Amino acid sequence: MWKALDPEFAKLMRRFAKDPDKLRYARQRLVDRWRKRVPRVSIDKVLDHLDHAVKIAGVDHVGLGSDFDGISFTPVGLEDVSKLPTLTAKLKQRGYSEPDIRKILGENLLRLFEKVIGE
Repeated sequence: MWKALDPEFAKLMRRFAKDPDKLRYARQRLVDRWRKRVPRVSIDKVLDHLDHAVKIAGVDHVGLGSDFDGISFTPVGLEDVSKLPTLTAKLKQRGYSEPDIRKILGENLLRLFEKVIGE
């Protein structure tokens, strides 16, 4: 998606090469305009992806982070970490067990961290 903006970014970099503040502002305005044109997906689409990952890799190998910084668009219904209870409820509705939900929401990552870096 961002590749489509590369030519526009390049123009801005040439135009504001000597003024990093104006460049930052112009880039942000471009991104904001683009963001309005891109449809946001729903939390249900995230769940579809989780279902697919579980089907392919198994529930012991799927994890969902709660770090919402660094992404340009949040799914509708999953705007920030306060929405994780909604995600949990929807996982239950899709038939995931409590132990499997705990794995997806953090236990798998903790197990991996312990394996990689130790206790």
